[in-house]
Amino acid sequence: MKTSELSNLGRKELLKIARGQKVKNAAKYRKADLIEQIVQSGQFKESYQAKKSKKLQSLKEESAQKSEVAVAEAPPYLSPQEYPEPKAESAFTLPYSYNVTKVVLMIRDPHWAYAYWDIDEGKYKEVSHLLQMHSGRMKTILRTYDVTDIDFNGNNSHRIFDTDVNLDAKGWYLNLGASNRDYCVDLGLLDDRGSFHLIARSNIMRTPRDTASDTIDENWMVRDFDEIYSLSGGLGVGLSSGELRRKKRLLFEQNISSGAVASSPGFFMKQPKEKDKDFFLEVDTELILYGKTKPDAAVTIGGKQVPLRPDGTFSIRFHLPDGTRLLPVEAASSDKDDRQKISVKVQKNTH
Repeated sequence: MKTSELSNLGRKELLKIARGQKVKNAAKYRKADLIEQIVQSGQFKESYQAKKSKKLQSLKEESAQKSEVAVAEAPPYLSPQEYPEPKAESAFTLPYSYNVTKVVLMIRDPHWAYAYWDIDEGKYKEVSHLLQMHSGRMKTILRTYDVTDIDFNGNNSHRIFDTDVNLDAKGWYLNLGASNRDYCVDLGLLDDRGSFHLIARSNIMRTPRDTASDTIDENWMVRDFDEIYSLSGGLGVGLSSGELRRKKRLLFEQNISSGAVASSPGFFMKQPKEKDKDFFLEVDTELILYGKTKPDAAVTIGGKQVPLRPDGTFSIRFHLPDGTRLLPVEAASSDKDDRQKISVKVQKNTH
C-alpha cells in the first residue's frame, strides 16, 4: 500500500497491517513512524519474494539443461566403474556391483522363480561392443529351460521360453508355468537376426509340487516321554543300548506301580510279561482326510478353516483315539451362494 492510502487509516487498522507485515514493536511507534515501517516492510517482502522466484526459475533451467546433456551422452549400459558412487549413509552401504559375472535362480513358489545377476567389467565391455556392432538393436533376455530329469547340455531341454528384461535391473521375477519341474536360466542378448549371445548361466532349481502328495501310507510314530528322555541322555551318559532299554523299562514300571502314569498320550502299550521285560508292543492310529473343491472356495472341518492349495485340494491329518469321531466338512463358494456339506463318521476300538 502507498503512504497516502495508509494515512487515511486509523491507528488500530495500521497496527493490524503492521502485525501482518511482522513489524516488530509496532505499538511503540507514532502514526507517521508506523506508516513508514509498514511501507518499508512491504517493500522488503516484495523484493524478497521476487529474488526467491528468480532463483527458483534459474535452478529449474539449469537442472533441465543438465538432464538433456546426461541423456545425450549416456552409453547404452554403464560399466560398474562408470556408475556414480552412492552417498554413504553408513559404513555398511552395499556396492552397486561385486564385479563377478553370475546368475542365480531362486524358487519363490511352485509357479514363480526369481533370478538375479551381476556382471564384471570385462563382460560389460563385451556387451557394450555387441550393442555398438548391432547399433543397439538387441534385447536383453532371460532364457528359461525346463531340464527336468535330464543332463542338460544347453540344447536338450524339454521346453524353452524367453523373457525380456532390463540388464541394469539386476533381478527379475519369472512365471514358470508348471510345478514340480527342474529349471535353469541363461542371461544374454538376442540380436535382430535371432542369434542369442550368452552372458551367464544359472544354477538348476526344482519347483515344489502344487498338488496333494500321492503317498498316504507313511509310518508316523509318536515317541513317549521316557523314550525322548533316554535319547537325550537323561537315563545315563555312556550306557550301552541294552542298559538303556533295561533302565527305561525299569523307570516305566516304577511309574506304573506308583500310579503316576496310566498311559502315555499318543500310543497304546501292552504291559510286558514278567518272563520277558524287554518285549513290548506299541500301536497308534492316525486319520488322513483329504478332498478337493474350487480354489476360491472356503472349507471348514468341524467349524475350523482349512487352507486350500492353488488347485483347490486339501488334506488334514488327525490323531485317532478310541471311540466315535464325527468330522463335518463344509465348503462355501466365494460368493457364499452355494454350500455343500459332507460328514465323515469314524469309529475306532482298540483291544
